[in-house]
Amino acid sequence: YALNCDIGTTNDICIINAPHPVNSTEVINGSGSLTVVSGGSIYNVTGGSFTINMTGNVTIESGGNISLTTGILTVYAENLTVESGGKIVAAVGSEQTGGSIILNGTNVDIFGDLSYN
Repeated sequence: YALNCDIGTTNDICIINAPHPVNSTEVINGSGSLTVVSGGSIYNVTGGSFTINMTGNVTIESGGNISLTTGILTVYAENLTVESGGKIVAAVGSEQTGGSIILNGTNVDIFGDLSYN
């Protein structure tokens, strides 16, 4: 499962407005910005870790989410914003084994949910 933007490209402006599965060890690279809007999600379906590495901004709007069930979710961005109602989640559900979240950016603003088991 390679990430394909619903609108745009990862080297310009990438909009995610639908669910998008990614594989374990997937690295999503781009020289642009990534926005996950309401109804959009990036999630790991195979277990394990994945990375988002954008030189621009990463924004998760209300109703959007990035999640994984196990492993490490790493996000690199110039500016990372999780708006109110947006989510970054590691280890969803009672049967998951746990996960970690690493956020790295010049500015990291969390107004929504950031959770892990």
